[in-house]
Amino acid sequence: MEATNSNPELLCGVNAKALLDSVDAFLFDCDGSHSRSFLIFSPFCFFSFSIDFAMNTSSDAIAGVIWKGDKLIDGTPETLEMLRSMGKKLVFVTNNSSKSRSQNANKFRSLGLSVSQDEIFSSSFAAAMYLKVNQFPPEKKVYVIGGEGILQELQLAGFTALGGPADGEKMAQWKSNCLFEHDKDVGAVVVGLDPDINYYKLQYGTLCIRENTGCLFIATNRDSVAHMTHLQEWPGAGCIVGAICGSTEREPIVVGKPSTFMMDFLLQKFNLSTSRMCMVGDRLDTDILFGQNAGCKTLLVLSGVTTKSILDDPSNKIRPDYYTSKVSDILGLEEKNALQFIRLEHRQENFLKRSTDDYYDTFYAFLFYWPDNGETDPIILPKVGGSGAALFDYAEGVPNSGLTGYLLDLPWRRLWAGA
Repeated sequence: MEATNSNPELLCGVNAKALLDSVDAFLFDCDGSHSRSFLIFSPFCFFSFSIDFAMNTSSDAIAGVIWKGDKLIDGTPETLEMLRSMGKKLVFVTNNSSKSRSQNANKFRSLGLSVSQDEIFSSSFAAAMYLKVNQFPPEKKVYVIGGEGILQELQLAGFTALGGPADGEKMAQWKSNCLFEHDKDVGAVVVGLDPDINYYKLQYGTLCIRENTGCLFIATNRDSVAHMTHLQEWPGAGCIVGAICGSTEREPIVVGKPSTFMMDFLLQKFNLSTSRMCMVGDRLDTDILFGQNAGCKTLLVLSGVTTKSILDDPSNKIRPDYYTSKVSDILGLEEKNALQFIRLEHRQENFLKRSTDDYYDTFYAFLFYWPDNGETDPIILPKVGGSGAALFDYAEGVPNSGLTGYLLDLPWRRLWAGA
């Protein structure tokens, strides 16, 4: 699908409220991390070093939307709590095939976030669900070039899986009259990011796809690069998928972002409309394109892979609907906007004491503000419109009230009151 070319809007008080009012569910890109220790040997040295993998939903990267490495991005817990309190559905989608949903849920819990396994959609889970919805024969096996997450999700779905990390130390033998054996009952090969990739796995997967009749070739994602470390990019799952493409002369079925399979399954599970959903991510070519392909609203956060200069580059054709610096900006803007209406039952008050004629009767809608400065009296204004700008225009029209400066100078917290 061709990405939209409209100019993205910087998230602000006015359009943040419009976005919240128009959306029932938010889809968040999420990443995870684990460390692996590699032993490097040469005739001159023998040493080990550790690479901290923070698997991003879009590029298996350290930088992300919810957290960076093992630290939450500031304001994230409060933002998610606010959205839940507003009745919004939250879903966390990831191209990280190295982890299962339960492993991702453990990551959330370790950081103090309450996220259930059912709210997480990973590309490893998508691979298993693709086989299930397409009635993959239970007697057939699945060969995995990838991590433990794929194996776990396949097994949970009732399939027999082989390969994965267990084949990481196996070597292909190049000897005369030596036939490389493979399981003829393998009916699908699933390929994802695999830091243990070797020639044995490439040969095994190639033979299954080329020689086993009807064998499926499934890719969790085709992300070209990954930020495995903070300092540089590393080859992503796409390079491993590309190797199998080259050896088999076949194109894979891609189940992760930006493919719509994950979205189709999600819509079926939650009975949601894409027009009432917003995809929030840090990468244009997976997260934002994924949302656009499905017809969702899109919000790009600049806390991860994509920078403002990349977004503004004339060669970039993928334009989100909105962009902002980080997820918690939603919370900050909503607090500043603070448009909460209440009904005052059987009361008449002289608010603001502008004149003795300013009385408002029963069940009239008011804007309700509560200064977060220890004062007990809230500020209540008559409804003047749907934006913070309208509020300040009203305040400037109140003689000698000093209300404009009062509003601008004070921090605010949202008071939730039912209509």
